[in-house]
Amino acid sequence: MTRAFGAAILALSTVLLAGCASPLYVWDTHTSSTPRSPSLEVAELGRQRVAIRGLIAPAALQGFSASLSHALVRTLPEVSPPLQGIATAEVVNVLNAEGLHGVRRT
Repeated sequence: MTRAFGAAILALSTVLLAGCASPLYVWDTHTSSTPRSPSLEVAELGRQRVAIRGLIAPAALQGFSASLSHALVRTLPEVSPPLQGIATAEVVNVLNAEGLHGVRRT
């Protein structure tokens, strides 16, 4: 019985080692740490104006993007804490007035 048990373990070990003959897989994954971004303070947002960019509406509401953007700007003062939004048209006007519209002047 002991001899049969030893032979079975030897056979099992041989089968396992033969099946695992390939080299171990080494992962090519590298990790690096980055500094944590500062946490978002919602109370700070209430003290500043927030620029609202044009909304991207789903296909069924594509023609309503401008109306939805205006509705968002009008709704922001009613949220908690109240936020002051800057409409997309106002943001574009300020950027153009400052010459920050991306066109280089020579």
